[in-house]
Amino acid sequence: GVHGQCYWCNSNMGLRGNWPGYYAFMLKEYGQKEIDRLLSLRHQTRKFTVGELETMRNKYKIWYDWMKENKKLLED
Repeated sequence: GVHGQCYWCNSNMGLRGNWPGYYAFMLKEYGQKEIDRLLSLRHQTRKFTVGELETMRNKYKIWYDWMKENKKLLED
């Protein structure tokens, strides 16, 4: 999944990703084994097929449309 952080935590003017805090969160939430697994993936290249990319596009289009519609509902 994705774990969002605020602009200050991620920006070069701020905490630059807040690695100590984020590492502590990941360790507590997922454990060292999962952290090691994720770090091992960072230098691997993943090639997606056209079908996989189309599936992702459709998934995020549905998500985007849902978010857009719910934003309208919240503003009303």
